[in-house]
Amino acid sequence: EIFYTKPTPKREGPARIDHAEAFFANTKADIRIRGNRAYYSIDGDHIVMPLIESFESAESYYATLAHESTHNADSGIMPREFPIPCQLHLNAANWSA
Repeated sequence: EIFYTKPTPKREGPARIDHAEAFFANTKADIRIRGNRAYYSIDGDHIVMPLIESFESAESYYATLAHESTHNADSGIMPREFPIPCQLHLNAANWSA
């Protein structure tokens, strides 16, 4: 016992929020739970999220999932390809503080 450190107990993760789970399920987004970072895969058209236990709170988990879900918006709302070439020109002189 003196030669080995005791393993740290796994902490309980935040409890899921039922209405948030229902909301994201209704988006029909392909959400994959794996890895240690959250991101939207444009090539695979899916969202990757770490386990909820990786987050300090349920609110931070769902906020991150909401952010990634914006990248997965319906192509009618946020098209992935533009029908005509377009560019966004920003001129710092036109910005106001």
